Amino acid sequence: MGSFEKERRPDRPPAWRSSEGRMWEQHPREKKDGKDHLTGYEPRENEDRPREAARMGGSYGDVSIGVSRKKELTMVVSKRRSREGPAAREEERTLQGDRAKKLDLSRGDFRVNAHDPERSALAYRESHRKTPAFMLARFKEMMRTHRQDTLAEQVPFLDRREEREELRQLQSAREDLLAKKGGGDRETLRAIDRRRESLRQILTEKEGQERRLRLQLQKAQETSRRRAGETEQVRWQLQAAQEAEEPPPPPEGEDEDRGAAEALADALLARVLGEEAEEAADQEAGIEEI
Repeated sequence: MGSFEKERRPDRPPAWRSSEGRMWEQHPREKKDGKDHLTGYEPRENEDRPREAARMGGSYGDVSIGVSRKKELTMVVSKRRSREGPAAREEERTLQGDRAKKLDLSRGDFRVNAHDPERSALAYRESHRKTPAFMLARFKEMMRTHRQDTLAEQVPFLDRREEREELRQLQSAREDLLAKKGGGDRETLRAIDRRRESLRQILTEKEGQERRLRLQLQKAQETSRRRAGETEQVRWQLQAAQEAEEPPPPPEGEDEDRGAAEALADALLARVLGEEAEEAADQEAGIEEI
């Protein structure tokens, strides 16, 4: 039965699903030693220092989002320690602005420490006019095209390709068994169904984690707009946009429908946040559903 029996193995859950590794909203630390501060980021000398506006964290790492006077958001993914205990190395804990380099062949301003870039903390900078969905789509695209261990360890919930592909394979195997005379091996069918249910649960949890991160990006975006003197939005409008942007997980095989729902949600959020029409067009061109 092979992979159909994965759920029977006594392996412990991946770190991101454990009580220690799961990321939750943390209180942002705006200042350190009297200066604007962003967890996991050390700016260059004379740089417009980002101020932490939102953060998610667990025992193993952090995702922090800072705002600057240039109307930019800086999102940093950094590591605290490994699951087995050793503390993270300096280049994993902190992106050093004066020694960072831009990732080649990536759409978006992604930066890593030049020394050991695959295990480095990572920062992504974007205009605060872009929606959270746009920024997360850029992250997903970068994770598809670059090997970056810190992201794979800290935000694996942004990548759901493996689970979706296995679900497709299981569905095909199930249909083949049912097509056989006698309805196929019932024990194998039950194993397939158990594995499918397990994968659906994993996808639901990953999507829940992504929604939490999207809310933190929205929170930082609002902070940046207020800091820039732009009009603060009415709370019920933001809540309506948030609910529209977060549809429930789709049934298997309805990825295209979900992509349409997310595109509609992004358009609503863009209107509520006051983006111009060309920003919405740019968003539609840049976002790909995984």
